[in-house]
Amino acid sequence: MLGKLLITVTLLVTLVGPVLADWNESHVFNPQWPSHARFHEVAYLCSAVGFSVVGLWLLWRPSREPAIGVTVAALVPVVTWGSFYIAEIVPGSHFEDHAGHVPRLLGVPLNLLFGAVVPALSLLGCVFYRVSQKP
Repeated sequence: MLGKLLITVTLLVTLVGPVLADWNESHVFNPQWPSHARFHEVAYLCSAVGFSVVGLWLLWRPSREPAIGVTVAALVPVVTWGSFYIAEIVPGSHFEDHAGHVPRLLGVPLNLLFGAVVPALSLLGCVFYRVSQKP
């Protein structure tokens, strides 16, 4: 049960966190952003929300093969937040517009911190689930 609860928390963070962080003047309603960039940001947010909802359903639905649903649900935060690191290596892309713009915790930018911690906790939840299912 602990594993599924941990994955649930990471899915809820993935569902709500990006919307709270980006559905505002800094991203979606930023007048300096080109319309195409805004389009992609909204598409990303809708995808994160949609996949998180699907993940919650897969995680908690009755199933003859629950391990498959748990594994796929655990991968939703990994893919969603892991995309931050792929985006960071694309030339001309960066996690903040101006140095120091993104809030930090212990010197680590919060978006990159969440991008590492949330997927790790989701995978840990999957491991906990699998260990708890062994006879």
